[in-house]
Amino acid sequence: MFDKDRVYHLPLTDIFYDDQFNCRGSFTPQSVYDLAQSIKTMELQTPVIVRPAEDAGVKTHLYHLVAGHRRYKAVEIFLKWDTIPALIKPGIDDETASILNLVENIEREDLPTVEQAKAIRATFGDLPMREIGRRLNRGFHWVKHRLGLLELSTHIQDYVTNGNLSLRDVELLLRVPPEHRDKEAEILIQKKGRGEPASIRVRRSRVRKTSEIKQMMTDMLEQGAQGLGTYALAWAIGEIDDKTMEEHINQANKPTVIN
Repeated sequence: MFDKDRVYHLPLTDIFYDDQFNCRGSFTPQSVYDLAQSIKTMELQTPVIVRPAEDAGVKTHLYHLVAGHRRYKAVEIFLKWDTIPALIKPGIDDETASILNLVENIEREDLPTVEQAKAIRATFGDLPMREIGRRLNRGFHWVKHRLGLLELSTHIQDYVTNGNLSLRDVELLLRVPPEHRDKEAEILIQKKGRGEPASIRVRRSRVRKTSEIKQMMTDMLEQGAQGLGTYALAWAIGEIDDKTMEEHINQANKPTVIN
């Protein structure tokens, strides 16, 4: 029986390292080296998390690494440690372990928002945002703002990572048709540099005809798409295009899975 709150010093050779299990994906050798130097100076502040190997279906090792992949590599490659401080979490399935990996990474201050978004998508796929928020104990808008980043170009994502644009700016840019977003992002950055209020000029699609609005309402009712009143209004007055509205309807139609 393991004490879930006790920090064990486990041999590295007893831990199965699966880089595909880490929601952050791969990381650069430089980032591993930098972390190793930090650990060398400040010691390891946060233990890694493992689960018994049998819980993961692993037969070659005693434990399966759940969270702390970069810390593991830092002490293995650069510090040459034989053991590593670890918390043992028995009895968790793959889904719970994946969420634990994601939460542990999100709570680390050095994880950029864009990487958070990618990790959320990698872990939950196309699960509805409200359900993602429930499982992460986060608000709907917290999830929405991050996943919205993935709808923008890498050019804009880099601006967010570098601190030139905020998540509030991302929310504004998502109101712009995709073909105009990069240009509006440049304008927005220039405005912020001059100390002007963050605002954008929304290039509207055409205002919908009454017959089109009635047909859209009928389609939404038939598909059981609920909670889209704001998006429907924005579509009707031309603030979002047909493709974006269709994506919102599809998202609303996805079934919520309760475990």
